[in-house]
Amino acid sequence: MARKLHRGAFRTALAYVLFLTGGTALFITLRIALGGDWYFDSHGYIHPGFRAAFVSGSVFFLRILASPLVLIWLFVGALLYICALALTGLFGNGIFPRLTLALVSMIVSGGIVILLPPATYTSLPTLYFMMFLTGSLGSLFGFLLPPRVGAEAFRLRPSGAPIGSPSVHGR
Repeated sequence: MARKLHRGAFRTALAYVLFLTGGTALFITLRIALGGDWYFDSHGYIHPGFRAAFVSGSVFFLRILASPLVLIWLFVGALLYICALALTGLFGNGIFPRLTLALVSMIVSGGIVILLPPATYTSLPTLYFMMFLTGSLGSLFGFLLPPRVGAEAFRLRPSGAPIGSPSVHGR
């Protein structure tokens, strides 16, 4: 059981990192590549072109994935897995655990972008947009996580009997 939980936590943390950081980096890089940060009064800012912006965004994202700072994103993903296990074990697979985990994931994911951005940002509005986008992707991830974790929730006593069934010792 413990090995299964460790694999589930690692798998969830990797999926969290790749889904949130990869999705945010892709959207922000495409926004920059399509000219989303180009203004007429840009004080000498020249738009680099689609291919150059996409390649530089990809290089920045791969550097983030190769740095030790990605361990913080993995830690947050493992904490979300533990929260999903606890909520699913306490409340079942209803709507309450899904909404609660979506809210927690949205707040944590939107806040961590300030410290560890998955894409480069050229202005403060881009950072706010990145926080909004990462929070939205985090809430989607948190909403879809409890049904996947539900099969691994703690539903057994130490003796292996399901909760609610009479025990061997008659207690």
